[in-house]
Amino acid sequence: MIEGIDKWKEMDFTCKRCAWIGLGEELQHGEMFKECSELLCPRCEEVIRILAFPMASELLANSASLDPKTLESAQKLQAAHLSWKQQRLHRLDQLPGIDAKFIVLLWDQDWDNSVIRILFGDREIFRQPLDYEYADYFVHACRILKKKYGYRLLDVIPTPHAKTYLWGDCLGASGTTTEMRRLIGRDDQSEYPGYKSETVSRIQEWKTYRKEYDLK
Repeated sequence: MIEGIDKWKEMDFTCKRCAWIGLGEELQHGEMFKECSELLCPRCEEVIRILAFPMASELLANSASLDPKTLESAQKLQAAHLSWKQQRLHRLDQLPGIDAKFIVLLWDQDWDNSVIRILFGDREIFRQPLDYEYADYFVHACRILKKKYGYRLLDVIPTPHAKTYLWGDCLGASGTTTEMRRLIGRDDQSEYPGYKSETVSRIQEWKTYRKEYDLK
Protein backbone atom coordinates (compact mmCIF):
# COMPACT_ATOMS: atom_id res chain seq x y z
CA MET A 1 0.00 0.00 0.00
CA ILE A 2 1.17 3.50 -0.76
CA GLU A 3 0.43 6.47 1.50
CA GLY A 4 -1.56 9.20 -0.22
CA ILE A 5 -2.53 6.98 -3.15
CA ASP A 6 -4.19 3.84 -1.77
CA LYS A 7 -7.23 4.44 0.44
CA TRP A 8 -5.97 2.05 3.12
CA LYS A 9 -7.67 3.93 5.96
CA GLU A 10 -11.06 2.93 4.52
CA MET A 11 -10.09 -0.72 3.94
CA ASP A 12 -10.93 -3.67 6.22
CA PHE A 13 -8.08 -5.59 7.87
CA THR A 14 -7.86 -8.78 9.92
CA CYS A 15 -5.08 -9.67 12.34
CA LYS A 16 -3.87 -13.25 11.82
CA ARG A 17 -2.55 -13.35 15.38
CA CYS A 18 -5.52 -12.24 17.53
CA ALA A 19 -8.34 -12.17 14.93
CA TRP A 20 -9.00 -8.44 15.38
CA ILE A 21 -11.06 -6.96 12.53
CA GLY A 22 -11.29 -3.27 11.76
CA LEU A 23 -10.60 -0.37 9.45
CA GLY A 24 -7.17 0.80 8.41
CA GLU A 25 -7.63 4.09 10.21
CA GLU A 26 -7.65 2.11 13.47
CA LEU A 27 -4.21 0.61 12.84
CA GLN A 28 -1.23 1.94 14.75
CA HIS A 29 2.06 3.04 13.23
CA GLY A 30 4.97 0.88 14.31
CA GLU A 31 8.62 1.31 13.41
CA MET A 32 9.23 3.88 10.71
CA PHE A 33 11.94 3.79 8.05
CA LYS A 34 12.93 6.14 5.26
CA GLU A 35 10.78 4.36 2.67
CA CYS A 36 7.99 2.84 4.74
CA SER A 37 6.22 2.33 8.06
CA GLU A 38 4.81 -0.69 9.83
CA LEU A 39 1.04 -0.77 10.46
CA LEU A 40 0.21 -2.65 13.66
CA CYS A 41 -2.84 -4.34 15.09
CA PRO A 42 -4.28 -2.00 17.75
CA ARG A 43 -4.98 -4.97 20.03
CA CYS A 44 -1.80 -7.12 19.96
CA GLU A 45 0.61 -4.92 17.95
CA GLU A 46 1.19 -7.59 15.32
CA VAL A 47 2.48 -6.18 12.02
CA ILE A 48 -0.47 -6.30 9.61
CA ARG A 49 0.82 -4.35 6.62
CA ILE A 50 3.74 -2.25 5.42
CA LEU A 51 2.84 1.26 4.30
CA ALA A 52 5.15 2.64 1.61
CA PHE A 53 5.93 6.34 1.45
CA PRO A 54 5.50 7.52 -2.15
CA MET A 55 7.89 9.55 -4.23
CA ALA A 56 6.61 12.89 -5.46
CA SER A 57 6.49 11.53 -9.02
CA GLU A 58 4.18 8.71 -7.88
CA LEU A 59 1.85 11.16 -6.20
CA LEU A 60 1.76 13.47 -9.20
CA ALA A 61 1.07 10.51 -11.49
CA ASN A 62 -2.07 9.93 -9.40
CA SER A 63 -2.94 13.60 -8.94
CA ALA A 64 -6.64 13.06 -9.68
CA SER A 65 -7.02 11.04 -6.47
CA LEU A 66 -5.15 13.50 -4.24
CA ASP A 67 -6.65 16.11 -1.96
CA PRO A 68 -5.48 19.71 -2.63
CA LYS A 69 -3.10 19.80 0.35
CA THR A 70 -1.36 16.55 -0.62
CA LEU A 71 -1.13 17.67 -4.24
CA GLU A 72 0.49 20.97 -3.23
CA SER A 73 2.98 19.15 -1.00
CA ALA A 74 3.88 16.77 -3.83
CA GLN A 75 4.44 19.65 -6.22
CA LYS A 76 6.72 21.42 -3.75
CA LEU A 77 8.62 18.21 -3.07
CA GLN A 78 9.11 17.57 -6.77
CA ALA A 79 10.35 21.13 -7.32
CA ALA A 80 12.78 20.82 -4.42
CA HIS A 81 14.10 17.51 -5.77
CA LEU A 82 14.65 18.94 -9.24
CA SER A 83 16.43 21.95 -7.75
CA TRP A 84 18.69 19.67 -5.69
CA LYS A 85 19.42 17.50 -8.72
CA GLN A 86 20.43 20.54 -10.78
CA GLN A 87 22.66 21.99 -8.07
CA ARG A 88 24.37 18.79 -6.88
CA LEU A 89 27.92 17.91 -7.84
CA HIS A 90 27.73 15.96 -11.10
CA ARG A 91 30.34 17.44 -13.46
CA LEU A 92 34.10 17.94 -13.31
CA ASP A 93 33.87 21.56 -14.45
CA GLN A 94 31.92 22.43 -11.29
CA LEU A 95 35.13 21.98 -9.30
CA PRO A 96 38.04 24.45 -9.18
CA GLY A 97 41.67 23.58 -9.63
CA ILE A 98 43.67 23.08 -6.44
CA ASP A 99 47.36 23.91 -6.43
CA ALA A 100 48.63 21.32 -3.96
CA LYS A 101 50.68 18.15 -4.18
CA PHE A 102 48.26 16.28 -1.93
CA ILE A 103 44.63 17.00 -1.16
CA VAL A 104 42.43 16.12 1.80
CA LEU A 105 38.88 17.46 1.61
CA LEU A 106 36.32 17.94 4.36
CA TRP A 107 32.68 17.10 3.71
CA ASP A 108 30.90 19.60 5.92
CA GLN A 109 27.38 20.83 6.59
CA ASP A 110 26.10 24.36 7.18
CA TRP A 111 22.99 24.01 9.33
CA ASP A 112 22.00 27.69 9.09
CA ASN A 113 21.83 27.66 5.30
CA SER A 114 20.89 23.97 4.83
CA VAL A 115 23.81 23.25 2.52
CA ILE A 116 26.58 20.70 2.08
CA ARG A 117 30.04 22.27 1.86
CA ILE A 118 33.19 20.63 0.47
CA LEU A 119 36.27 22.29 1.94
CA PHE A 120 39.98 22.29 1.22
CA GLY A 121 41.27 23.69 4.48
CA ASP A 122 39.33 26.94 4.95
CA ARG A 123 38.56 27.21 1.25
CA GLU A 124 35.10 26.19 0.10
CA ILE A 125 35.39 24.47 -3.27
CA PHE A 126 31.76 23.47 -3.67
CA ARG A 127 28.36 23.84 -2.00
CA GLN A 128 24.94 22.39 -2.73
CA PRO A 129 21.56 21.97 -1.01
CA LEU A 130 21.38 19.61 1.94
CA ASP A 131 19.79 16.18 1.70
CA TYR A 132 19.01 13.45 4.25
CA GLU A 133 20.46 9.93 4.44
CA TYR A 134 22.50 10.36 1.28
CA ALA A 135 25.50 8.02 1.67
CA ASP A 136 24.98 6.74 -1.88
CA TYR A 137 25.27 10.26 -3.21
CA PHE A 138 28.44 10.77 -1.13
CA VAL A 139 29.94 7.84 -3.08
CA HIS A 140 28.84 9.39 -6.38
CA ALA A 141 30.37 12.77 -5.47
CA CYS A 142 33.61 11.18 -4.26
CA ARG A 143 34.05 9.45 -7.61
CA ILE A 144 33.81 12.83 -9.34
CA LEU A 145 36.27 14.35 -6.87
CA LYS A 146 38.72 11.50 -7.40
CA LYS A 147 38.43 11.83 -11.17
CA LYS A 148 39.06 15.57 -10.90
CA TYR A 149 42.05 15.49 -8.54
CA GLY A 150 43.44 12.04 -9.26
CA TYR A 151 46.11 10.44 -7.09
CA ARG A 152 46.58 13.73 -5.20
CA LEU A 153 43.23 13.24 -3.45
CA LEU A 154 43.96 11.21 -0.31
CA ASP A 155 40.65 11.44 1.54
CA VAL A 156 37.21 13.05 1.76
CA ILE A 157 36.38 13.30 5.47
CA PRO A 158 32.82 13.76 6.75
CA THR A 159 32.94 16.20 9.66
CA PRO A 160 30.92 15.62 12.84
CA HIS A 161 28.47 18.30 11.64
CA ALA A 162 27.68 16.29 8.51
CA LYS A 163 27.35 12.81 9.94
CA THR A 164 23.72 13.00 11.15
CA TYR A 165 22.24 13.85 7.75
CA LEU A 166 24.83 11.92 5.74
CA TRP A 167 24.12 8.63 7.52
CA GLY A 168 20.54 9.23 8.64
CA ASP A 169 18.93 6.08 10.07
CA CYS A 170 20.60 3.72 7.60
CA LEU A 171 22.70 1.20 9.54
CA GLY A 172 24.94 0.46 6.55
CA ALA A 173 25.70 4.11 5.69
CA SER A 174 28.78 4.34 7.90
CA GLY A 175 30.30 1.31 6.17
CA THR A 176 29.44 2.74 2.75
CA THR A 177 31.26 6.02 3.40
CA THR A 178 34.22 4.27 5.07
CA GLU A 179 34.69 1.94 2.10
CA MET A 180 34.54 4.85 -0.34
CA ARG A 181 37.22 6.66 1.65
CA ARG A 182 39.36 3.53 1.63
CA LEU A 183 39.08 3.31 -2.14
CA ILE A 184 40.03 6.97 -2.51
CA GLY A 185 43.18 6.42 -0.48
CA ARG A 186 44.31 3.15 -2.02
CA ASP A 187 47.28 4.94 -3.62
CA ASP A 188 48.03 6.69 -0.32
CA GLN A 189 50.78 4.17 0.57
CA SER A 190 54.35 5.12 1.46
CA GLU A 191 55.70 2.16 -0.47
CA TYR A 192 54.06 3.38 -3.68
CA PRO A 193 56.72 3.27 -6.43
CA GLY A 194 58.30 6.64 -7.08
CA TYR A 195 57.49 8.25 -3.73
CA LYS A 196 60.44 10.27 -2.42
CA SER A 197 61.17 10.77 1.26
CA GLU A 198 59.70 14.30 1.29
CA THR A 199 56.54 12.94 -0.33
CA VAL A 200 56.16 10.29 2.35
CA SER A 201 56.63 12.98 5.01
CA ARG A 202 53.91 15.11 3.41
CA ILE A 203 51.50 12.18 3.37
CA GLN A 204 52.12 11.62 7.06
CA GLU A 205 51.22 15.24 7.72
CA TRP A 206 47.91 14.77 5.93
CA LYS A 207 47.19 11.62 7.90
CA THR A 208 47.66 13.58 11.12
CA TYR A 209 45.27 16.24 9.80
CA ARG A 210 42.68 13.62 8.96
CA LYS A 211 42.64 12.26 12.51
CA GLU A 212 41.32 15.59 13.78
CA TYR A 213 38.06 15.05 11.88
CA ASP A 214 37.67 11.29 11.62
CA LEU A 215 34.58 9.83 13.23
CA LYS A 216 36.16 6.67 14.56
